[in-house]
Amino acid sequence: MDVNNQHQSHRRPWEDSDGEDQSSPAADRPDGGGEGQVTTVPTPMKRACNECRQQKLRCDAVKSPFTPCSRCRRLGKNCVVETVFRRSNKRDQYAGMQREIDDLRRKLRAATSGSEASPQPRGNVTLAVFAPPAPPSTTSRKLGETSVSGIVLDELFKQYFEFYHPFLPFLDPELKAEQCFTLSPILGWSIVMVSARRFKGDPNLRPSLTPEYLKLLWSCIAEMPTPVHLVKALCLACFWPLPTAGGTMDFTYKLSGIMIQVAIQNMLHFPFRNPAPDEPKPIRSDPRDRKDRLMTWIACNIVAER
Repeated sequence: MDVNNQHQSHRRPWEDSDGEDQSSPAADRPDGGGEGQVTTVPTPMKRACNECRQQKLRCDAVKSPFTPCSRCRRLGKNCVVETVFRRSNKRDQYAGMQREIDDLRRKLRAATSGSEASPQPRGNVTLAVFAPPAPPSTTSRKLGETSVSGIVLDELFKQYFEFYHPFLPFLDPELKAEQCFTLSPILGWSIVMVSARRFKGDPNLRPSLTPEYLKLLWSCIAEMPTPVHLVKALCLACFWPLPTAGGTMDFTYKLSGIMIQVAIQNMLHFPFRNPAPDEPKPIRSDPRDRKDRLMTWIACNIVAER
């Protein structure tokens, strides 16, 4: 048996003698087309919109007639289908956002510091604007025979909250000199006495204020009822005591005991207590006042344990 006969004997029954598949699409076409004329059935192409492709989400947008996808309709986004769309890298987006933030920060610093150049008038005309000096926000204060200007008081308060306040942070950093002296003169002068320890503007300010300050302090202690601001002044006077000639002249321990006694009289150890039946109902319901009382009580215990 030759090779050709053996090959023909193994042909499948649906193949003819030429080895062609009788069930091929070319044989079923009515025009009887030959090779190279295979017709494919067009299938609808699905393409996601740009937003869904960027987020790698399933998209139900219809291309013809165009209908936005449900996600873009729900989020109010512009549903666009582009064949040349490429997803942007998140790192590139973050880098662009960081560049914008840095640029805005530079502009803000330049605007606040006045480094931006102001527009100059055209021509050779030079305009000079002289603004009157702003009046000091703090009025001058006098203790005994010593008078302190408002500018010096503002500087002393600024130095106190910058250099001394971090060691005993129980006062409000936003407290201004004028507000403090109006609220409690003894507290204002106590801050001045602490800040004047190393005040280069007037080295003799503290020694000149000390005698009158002690008179004011003892007169406030003798008053009844004693206000809560006196506790704050005593905290400062005990934490940064005045210089004395010797140990027998040091009255810091006595002031410390008075400080705790006045704090207990003002109920600072019960900042959240309920009023007694014979007391008025509204007792310090302000959260800021509660925090102030609590911080003052904490400062009292810190100073008393030194």
